Amino acid sequence: MKAKKMKLTTCPECVGTRLKDQDYVAMVACPFCAIACAAEFSRVLCTWLPSDQIAEAVRLNAAESPDSGICHSHDHCDANMAMYEAMTNLGIAPYIDYEDGTAERDNHLALWNAAWDIAKAAGFSPVVCTAEVVHG
Repeated sequence: MKAKKMKLTTCPECVGTRLKDQDYVAMVACPFCAIACAAEFSRVLCTWLPSDQIAEAVRLNAAESPDSGICHSHDHCDANMAMYEAMTNLGIAPYIDYEDGTAERDNHLALWNAAWDIAKAAGFSPVVCTAEVVHG
């Protein structure tokens, strides 16, 4: 089963910050941005892997302790490249594009990890990850 490409919106406050000065701190703090990344990551994985491999990764992930840091999507593909593609699709430069030890890299890594955790918890379902958030 192939997932359809969904149109994802991004938070206007975070995008404004990102476009203005490349400061991604707001994006890491914004749950919508992590959700958008998680949904796109899930969509990419669902285009790369057949549904039985997604189901197996979800089943094996459920057997891991929550703090194990293990994700069985790596059993079937280079899932880091799937996340890289997802973030690039959303116009977000992934953390690996920044120098080690910089605040930008640390902020991006936090966004990467938050998105991964959301996608994993949602069983890599782009529909479950997607949410609308209105900033008030």
